[in-house]
Amino acid sequence: MVGNFLESVDRKSISVAVKYDLKENGVGLAEVRACVEESLANLRVEFVDLYYGYRMSSVEEVTGFMESAKVLVSEGKIKYLGLCDTTAPLDPAWIRAAHAIHPLTCVQQEWSLCERRVDAQVVPVCAEINIGIVAFSPLARRLLLSTQTQNFAENKRIADVIRAIAVEKTPPKQAQLQLPQIALAWVYKHAQNLGVTVVGIPGTSKPTHVLANIQALDINLTEADMKRINDAIVGPSR
Repeated sequence: MVGNFLESVDRKSISVAVKYDLKENGVGLAEVRACVEESLANLRVEFVDLYYGYRMSSVEEVTGFMESAKVLVSEGKIKYLGLCDTTAPLDPAWIRAAHAIHPLTCVQQEWSLCERRVDAQVVPVCAEINIGIVAFSPLARRLLLSTQTQNFAENKRIADVIRAIAVEKTPPKQAQLQLPQIALAWVYKHAQNLGVTVVGIPGTSKPTHVLANIQALDINLTEADMKRINDAIVGPSR
């Protein structure tokens, strides 16, 4: 399906990212090469823009993957390398070890209003050595859309603060900004404040939501806005 789409557009207008499952496939050059070749054939492209090492369990797996993947970078089959963990923040030592073998372009981590564990260690090392962050699940839906009885009252209180900011930030004669747009704008502003580049990947099945997500790039949250949101979630700063 993706291959059909890629054949219908200008390749230069699209960035293709692929994940390589270290636990399932191993980290040897033969194994990595076989998976890359399969992806190239399925996607009908000559190279992958971004190739992630995914589901690693040790620094040895990380460095083994990077040693193999950098060979395929030299062959032109991959342009950029990244690491991804969808269960927990990456170990900063793993990021440094990988980057020492071949420059990492980005790491993919969950990052949102309700998931900030990457702030403590992942973000500082990425800011230090100029690695971008791809933020998945950036819309904080667990926080803003939960209707569980035990969470409803607290979530409604937080959502009311964010909704008020959405009303204030809506330009005249334009459609009302929504909570997910403010949540996404928060990620961009938070990353800027911490000195890292971020790309949010909220994901959607509706074109209108894609346009709304893009609009979040133009929302200018002030430091006062950020404080109101942060205070609502974690309590007033001291």
